[in-house]
Amino acid sequence: MAYRYFKHDMDACDDEKLKLLIKDLGFEGLGAYWYIIEFLYKNNGKMNENFIKIFQKRFKISQKSLKMVLENYGLFYKTDEDYSSNRVDSGLVEMFEKSNKARASVLKRKDRKPTNVDTNVDNGRSYYKDKDKDKDIYIATNVQLTPGQMMQKWKNEIQEILDYLNKISGKKYTIHDGGCQSIAQRLEEGFIIKQFQSVIDIKHRQWANTDKASNLRPLTLFDSKYFQGYLNENTTTERQYL
Repeated sequence: MAYRYFKHDMDACDDEKLKLLIKDLGFEGLGAYWYIIEFLYKNNGKMNENFIKIFQKRFKISQKSLKMVLENYGLFYKTDEDYSSNRVDSGLVEMFEKSNKARASVLKRKDRKPTNVDTNVDNGRSYYKDKDKDKDIYIATNVQLTPGQMMQKWKNEIQEILDYLNKISGKKYTIHDGGCQSIAQRLEEGFIIKQFQSVIDIKHRQWANTDKASNLRPLTLFDSKYFQGYLNENTTTERQYL
């Protein structure tokens, strides 16, 4: 997708998180925030950690200030080696849906009947029948889901997993908290809700009322580095009781 602009709320600076950022870092921090947002929109919603050094040299901002913008205010979240933003994820989903609707409209005006224009891209392919050539013309082949599209696809499952985590841990995590993208990624890989619940159960038994209790959060539980290992721990625990 190629876009030249994105939505910018007129009262964005009234956001409590941005207010705190401005208080700590001034307009240097605010400028860094908006440049990162622009970068994410142009790069499929992801910014690799290596970009930080390039950003520093280009805009003469300290590494400490930049890391604060990325990590201290809840404006961005990190999965594996990439930074992302829930704001950008939602914006990309909206852009993608509008793009597919516009494409379908153009095809209709050209008397080409859309047979499977899938705005959710669940199968990664959309096509229409070309009457002149009597064959399927593919609009998009093997589309890589953006983080936002992935969140949209699995939003009901993510909410069910969070509801269970909140019930067990007594927390109040929402789909907008950091780490929820990891849930979507694991679901996309083929894991099922019951497996997420098993991981929550085993780590709650191990960590509740200990100094590791703060790790009972989506960012840690469902990260690609740990999730499979936690799931295997659960299997080992079950064997001990056989």
